[in-house]
Amino acid sequence: MNAHSAGGKLIRLFLNRIPKSHVAKVRGGLNKGRHWVVGTSIHRCWLGSYEVDKQAMLERLMKPGMVVWDVGANAGFYTLALSRLTGPAGHVYAFEPLGANVKNLIRHVHLNRLTNTTVVQCALGGANELCGFDTSISHQKGFLSEHRNDY
Repeated sequence: MNAHSAGGKLIRLFLNRIPKSHVAKVRGGLNKGRHWVVGTSIHRCWLGSYEVDKQAMLERLMKPGMVVWDVGANAGFYTLALSRLTGPAGHVYAFEPLGANVKNLIRHVHLNRLTNTTVVQCALGGANELCGFDTSISHQKGFLSEHRNDY
């Protein structure tokens, strides 16, 4: 269904009425059955329809026992999927610099009782120095900045 069609608008109207703090079970995809806080990202994350082509690629590439990095983990959609795919013998390191996203990420890790996952609040880059981190309009995208955030 087209997002701009009457049906798409009706579905969005319904979805936007769900409280942002509501914990839903993911309906499909690699995270099916996992718990997801509705307001932490777009609805397709908990509906299971988020980036299905990338989910399929991960399912082909990931093997139990692997150690993987989720760089720019955001709220943890791929962290949850990678945790399942690598299994108890594997490990996921989820890197996320933005505090609000880290809060959501940690909540998802705890809600789903992930024992093979470590959350690291930092940005990864090509230099070993203190630098700033800026966000775009959305909390889903950010970038290392030339300005240090001195606090």
